[in-house]
Amino acid sequence: MILEEKRDLALFLAELTHKQHKWGEFDCSLWVADWVDRLTGTNWAQGIRDHYHDEKSAFKFARTLNPQKMMVGEDADKWKVPGYKEIDKDEMPLTGDIWWQDDRTHYGGIIIFNGLGYSVTIDDGLIRLLPEHFATDQSPSKYTKRFRRI
Repeated sequence: MILEEKRDLALFLAELTHKQHKWGEFDCSLWVADWVDRLTGTNWAQGIRDHYHDEKSAFKFARTLNPQKMMVGEDADKWKVPGYKEIDKDEMPLTGDIWWQDDRTHYGGIIIFNGLGYSVTIDDGLIRLLPEHFATDQSPSKYTKRFRRI
């Protein structure tokens, strides 16, 4: 990740520090998609945002997705992360990496910044995660997709 992108990510995180969770606007999946759109000039988040507006509809939408199919199979073009490539789980997390974690109800989006993981929770909004929390698959499905900017 180049220096300008690191600065932009720091500013993006600072903008969201006190923002509260809201389904379909600022939640654990959409905030990552909004970052990807900001960075790459795409409109990827809109395809997610249009599908839910509350907890019930978010979980219903999440059940239609399959993270194992991201970037492969029939839904490759629909769910490919624009401007990113998939990386192996054993690669050291770098600033700017994004992770989608499947906990069987929804995707939890994580952005890595300076050795910490950032995500959004219902109760606390934007939170920082220590490496021991996000570096291993904490989800019941033990399935996380990791992406790095190309």
